Amino acid sequence: MYPTPKAALVTAAFSPLALLIGVFLPTWWELGLIWGAGIFGMVWLDILLAVRPENVKISLSAPAEAYVGGYTSPLVARADFRRCAKAPRRLDGALALEGGVRTAQDHTSSAVEEGICELSFPLTAVRRGAARVERLSLRWTGPLGLAWRQVDLANDAKIAVNPNLPAIRSAALELFSREAAIGAKLDLDPGQGSELHGLQDFQAGMDRRSIDWKQSAKAQKLLSREYEVERNHPVMLVVDSGRLMCEPVNGAARLDHAINSALLLAFISLKLGDRAGLYSFDARPKAYFPPTANLTSFPAIQRLAANLSYSPEETNFTLGLHHLNAQLKRRSLVVVFSDFSDSSGAELMLEGVEKLTRRHRLVFVALKDKDLVSRIESEPENADDVVKAVVAGELMQGRRVVLERLKRLGVDVIETPP
Repeated sequence: MYPTPKAALVTAAFSPLALLIGVFLPTWWELGLIWGAGIFGMVWLDILLAVRPENVKISLSAPAEAYVGGYTSPLVARADFRRCAKAPRRLDGALALEGGVRTAQDHTSSAVEEGICELSFPLTAVRRGAARVERLSLRWTGPLGLAWRQVDLANDAKIAVNPNLPAIRSAALELFSREAAIGAKLDLDPGQGSELHGLQDFQAGMDRRSIDWKQSAKAQKLLSREYEVERNHPVMLVVDSGRLMCEPVNGAARLDHAINSALLLAFISLKLGDRAGLYSFDARPKAYFPPTANLTSFPAIQRLAANLSYSPEETNFTLGLHHLNAQLKRRSLVVVFSDFSDSSGAELMLEGVEKLTRRHRLVFVALKDKDLVSRIESEPENADDVVKAVVAGELMQGRRVVLERLKRLGVDVIETPP
């Protein structure tokens, strides 16, 4: 219980009048005391007339899950004043959160209609892990508007912050249905692979290089080879969880963008019959899931990716990539989600990558550094801006050199926005 700004304004409005009475009519100085006592009494009367917290039914509806970089259901606080003689006109609310969830407006207000008021707090997930509602504070005024009644609710509502699974499902459905005709099932088996599926009659428009001349001579008609797409290829998804990957980009850490892409690629690989695995490292190897061909293994990969922690340690490429090379017993497609900031760290990374390229096919995925690009492209306004632009240009040049060296090692380099 405490006074509202309205009570303070009423008190401050009488202060000049009380000062004038004290200066020009000193015998009437008691009027100032009477006015102050009257305001104090009105504040206490407003407190007594206000709705008591024990007469209000308060409920909190928090989403069970939140998704980094995706839509999350808002948190809704509901107050029921219908058991009270007279409900307040408005309700104010403040929310305190702990963990990887933030709210754009931690304080909101809404009118009470028919004795019920709902306050909605939009949530944004910024870090994976467990988040919880630390405290919810609600307040309302009495009928005079001079005093607040406040109630603080300690709530342990848990919110599990996961990778952006709805976006992954949506992207996977879009990829699989892009070329599918309505009412027809897309046949994914025929393709330009190397596994012979069978022979068929040569038709106009087919590639002449697919003609099997020996079999055509025996059958006395043109026959063409039909191939099917290769299956059961190991696809190892390697996620760097070191310090640099924890840097936020577009509202989420680089690590979270990498996890979302890795999960999408894992789902598609398993759906098409390949084997998908996941590996993570920072200063030391953290998690390893061997390539598995069954689609039912995707939930295990998903849980493993969701539990990858944000590490403050520098990435040890030598140890991490050497450990991966020892684990892979078969030639695989290795997709590395990582980044680098200096030449020394890049040299260690190049050494580890070079060893992997002797046995495996590598794809290196890095996010574009928008800050460096903006520093270079923005027009300088003073000497400090010029220095920053020059340093950013040198860093960008060093980055291009490292990516070019990766390409010369036979690595497919993908540098993309988040």
